[in-house]
Parts: sequence; structure tokens; C-alpha cells
Amino acid sequence: MKKKKNTPSKHEVIRNEKGQYMKGYSGNAGGRPKNILTKILKEKMLEEVLIEDQWINTADLIVDQAIQLALEGDIRAIKWIFERVEGRPILMRFEENVEHDVLIIE
Repeated sequence: MKKKKNTPSKHEVIRNEKGQYMKGYSGNAGGRPKNILTKILKEKMLEEVLIEDQWINTADLIVDQAIQLALEGDIRAIKWIFERVEGRPILMRFEENVEHDVLIIE
């Protein structure tokens, strides 16, 4: 009777005597599916809920809530809204005690 060679399957994790992954083998060969959380979130944002006899999608509810919080003075809500509308501000860095050449145009 022939014995089957002990070859690992593609799902079997290969480790050395220290428990570390052997070179060339991944502990997560398939990896996490790309953009799965984004897909789920987008689907949830499009779901509609019934509020006071009116169907409203979840994204509109979130925006309405952010606006309400901003109107009540919530700084984080105000910042969130402006960053979505205007984009995040570009951080500028100024260095002190730096000498610059002066160009005089006459």
C-alpha cells in the first residue's frame, strides 16, 4: 500500500518549529475581500426607513442629523459638514528663524 505524500492543502497553514509562517506561505492567502465594508455601507445608506408617513433613505437622515447638531452649536458636526462640502483644509507649515533672500523689483 502506497502512502500519500504529506503535502499541504492551499488552506492549511504551514509553520516552522517556532510557530512562525514558513517563507512563501501566508496565514491569510485569500485576504480580506476588497471593498466589502464600503459595499455594505453604501447599501445601508440607500436603505429607506418610514418616518412620519414618509420614506427617507439613511444617508439623508445622517445629513439631517449632522445639520441639526451643527445648528445646535456642535463644533464637530460643523467641522464634518464643512470638510465634506469644501474639502479638508491643506495644512501649511511655517518655519521660524529662516533667512530668505530679498528680491527688490524697481
